[in-house]
Amino acid sequence: MPVLSKEILLERSDVLIFEKADIYTLDILSDALKQSRHILLIDASGLPSGVIDELIKLREEAQTVFKIMQFERSRPELTSCLPLMNYPSLIEIKLGQKVAEGPGKNKVITGTLFRIIDILLLLNSSNIKKIQALQQPERLASGNLISSRVEFDNGTVANLLYTNIAEKDSLLIDIYQLNKHIRIDLLKNKFQSKERSQLNNEIHSKTNTFKTTNNQVFYSELDNLYQSIINNNASGKELYDISRILELRSRIIEKSGF
Repeated sequence: MPVLSKEILLERSDVLIFEKADIYTLDILSDALKQSRHILLIDASGLPSGVIDELIKLREEAQTVFKIMQFERSRPELTSCLPLMNYPSLIEIKLGQKVAEGPGKNKVITGTLFRIIDILLLLNSSNIKKIQALQQPERLASGNLISSRVEFDNGTVANLLYTNIAEKDSLLIDIYQLNKHIRIDLLKNKFQSKERSQLNNEIHSKTNTFKTTNNQVFYSELDNLYQSIINNNASGKELYDISRILELRSRIIEKSGF
């Protein structure tokens, strides 16, 4: 397949799909918006926070669809719990990875934190009141552990924990509220809820296992993009979501001492 120049690519395309946004792709991404092209961005974790405002401005001027694929937000394990949540008092997200130390560890940390925070802000979109993080001693600030506490204006508290020296990969989410506990195991596609009846004090349990794959989520996002375009539903909401994620990630990393 011949390599197309940026000019020809933009001339021949109404929709562009970017695998990632970084310093190498921002130029064509900006030009695509200036020429009113629709965009699907698969991985926004490497997007420099300093360019978000400019992308928001360009998208609003173009009035095109700018979608960002956030796999977790479309997972039924997460979306099925949203109607069951009612002012949770505590949210805990724990992510463990088996990642060898190496030159790419910082990229793993930023990408992983992006993923955790994306889940958190889906579960609780309230304004953030306070952020605390475990300060890493200089000799240990190698990416082995990140622990942070986030307090929201609506009273919810969230504990975020990441380690890259786990025995096995895991991603567990625990949600606690009055008389109810919800646990989501995203790597096992499992959703569990326990609720205590206020009438007889009995505990009722429910477990669902889903068979959703990343490919299914990807095709679903493509269909959402198509429907937004044909229905002329120009939107860039995801850019505002990404802006919040990047800001919180930056503050956690700074407070952690990395």
